[in-house]
Amino acid sequence: MPLAGAAEGRVGRRSGHAFNGLVIIFLLVGVLLRCADLGPMEDMLTHDEAYNGVDALSLFREPRITLFLTGNNGRESTWVYLLTGFVWVFGARPFALRLAALMVATLSLAATYALGKEVLGRRGATWAAGVMAVLYWHLHISHLALRANLFLLVGTLAFAALLRAVRTNAVAHWAVSGTALGALAYTYFSSYPWILWAFLVLGGWFLVDRRRRRGAVLAGGVAALVALPMAFYVVTHLQYVLDRPGEVGALTRAGVWENVRLWAGAWFQRGDGCPEYNLPGRPILDVYLGALVGVGLAGLPFAVRRWWHLVWLAGMAFMALLPSLLSDHAPHFLRALGLTVALSLIHI
Repeated sequence: MPLAGAAEGRVGRRSGHAFNGLVIIFLLVGVLLRCADLGPMEDMLTHDEAYNGVDALSLFREPRITLFLTGNNGRESTWVYLLTGFVWVFGARPFALRLAALMVATLSLAATYALGKEVLGRRGATWAAGVMAVLYWHLHISHLALRANLFLLVGTLAFAALLRAVRTNAVAHWAVSGTALGALAYTYFSSYPWILWAFLVLGGWFLVDRRRRRGAVLAGGVAALVALPMAFYVVTHLQYVLDRPGEVGALTRAGVWENVRLWAGAWFQRGDGCPEYNLPGRPILDVYLGALVGVGLAGLPFAVRRWWHLVWLAGMAFMALLPSLLSDHAPHFLRALGLTVALSLIHI
């Protein structure tokens, strides 16, 4: 028996080393793919990227604290503060901005692995990271110096921390999840549905599990405390914060149903037509990727670590899609960027 146990331990360690090696390979592939076209893009900036760069220069030359930048229809400022550091090191040129996006996107691959471990275990997490590394949707957006990349990183980490806190019921993990959830409010307006879903999950655990009740309250309280400055800004400067959502909103019944129709066709027929966020019209999936998604969906109930992970994943995917369903120019791949995480978790 001791010999059998030792043999099983060695097999388990070898398997663990193999998956660790695969994760490293997938991360390297992801980095190489995201670096491949940075040279030709050295002299290219879209309007929004250029505006972020100008604001980063302004913060660099005149350091100040501001939660929200009112120019260009209003934007959360955290991404621009991050760009300021890259401008300081690499100079005021497109390379600095795109390098920031590349590094954040690469960290998102690692965050997808961390989230995948909570939902699917090590094996499923490894393949989830691999899918995210090569998924064209995420690869395309990774080249853009836009705050949606920061939203995806922080949001994925927040959900990974939340699911880990639920699993371990450790006070420290609940506090970390609350901190990440609160930080999500400073990234991108598409984060708000994810924040709402996280609080609904916390509320669910508060109601159904007495052992996790204190942890859920702690995470929710920490999140509210971290997000309090932004909440205060929203209340006191509502006209600035609602400027962009108000401009792009499509909140009529006919508008929402039209967006549902467009998104239904985005998977295999016609995707986002904007050249900034996609090869114009390229669908999300082709026949082969669609087959993989079908197999992944069929096997998902058997792959998740807990049955309620299916409910969480469905809610997370819907909340990721919601900003595009409620706004114009659907299917808008930037506003629904969170769906890339759901797709990666389904490919198992």
